[in-house]
Amino acid sequence: MPEAGITSAFTRSPALPRGFDVSAGGLYLLPTGLVWGEQAAAAVISGNGWPLADGWAAFTALGVATRRPGGGADLAVASFAEVVDWAEGEDPALARQVAETVHAMGSRRKPWGGLELDRPRIMGIVNVTPDSFSDGGEVFDSTAAIARGLALAEAGATIIDLGGESTRPGADPVSPAEEARRVLPVVRALAEKGLCVSIDTRHAAVMDAAVEAGARIINDVTALLGDPESPKVAARSGADLCLMHMQGDDPRTMQAEPRYACAPLDVFDHLARRVQDCEAWALPVSGSASILVSALARRPGIVPRCWGVWLCCTVWGCRCCWECRARASWPG
Repeated sequence: MPEAGITSAFTRSPALPRGFDVSAGGLYLLPTGLVWGEQAAAAVISGNGWPLADGWAAFTALGVATRRPGGGADLAVASFAEVVDWAEGEDPALARQVAETVHAMGSRRKPWGGLELDRPRIMGIVNVTPDSFSDGGEVFDSTAAIARGLALAEAGATIIDLGGESTRPGADPVSPAEEARRVLPVVRALAEKGLCVSIDTRHAAVMDAAVEAGARIINDVTALLGDPESPKVAARSGADLCLMHMQGDDPRTMQAEPRYACAPLDVFDHLARRVQDCEAWALPVSGSASILVSALARRPGIVPRCWGVWLCCTVWGCRCCWECRARASWPG
């Protein structure tokens, strides 16, 4: 880990790594070169691509990232067929890891929040707060927040994510009681309209009350680390989970000298470990690895003070999450 700050994330490498020791870990695969519809079907049939989540898209290339000593990572991008040939020519263990990872990327996901995951889903955000960095104060009453949620659904959002505590850097914490007062009427009203509601909270008491009011998804910026009761509440609720990443104890400290060796890969590893922890706690997870009946999602957060780094994390998060199923030993 570097002494301070965030290193430059990736250095583009002209060729795939040679002599890679798979036992040392640190290999990451990124599905890219995405195609859709008839092009996707043709790529898969020809052997030049692989389906993504057994859905309407396929990837025709893979980014292969390896960590560099001291921070950062090397990234080489090659066609799907070239990466498979490279792995088979390097080492049987590497070939097996790549094959298992690619298989996991292509596996069908089980429903999440009651929604099929064979195509992208849009989450609409409603901040019932006076101080969020995007829309704070715009819908800081139940009537306005309910109207905003319905409008987002009408515009195409299939998930409405409700938050009653700002997680912008430096924001003051809100008590669980106040947070619940803000969001519960909105959760209840939107759920009664048949919408898929996600509750964005780091407080177990709010998770519990929101699920009781009709929320299907718990979205926690601390990945269930912010409240010792959260894992038990999540397990008991049966709600689907969205785990996020942050450093620090709360929004006041989350951007106090953040330290990453390679931000996208560090975030990825953190979330992969949280997946394993959820499995160990027998929390409801699925995707390609079902313990109970629900699903687990991973998405890094975005904060304005680190747009470049976090946007990169988000792009990698959207794609690397497919690879996480293999890295976290999720059965395909």
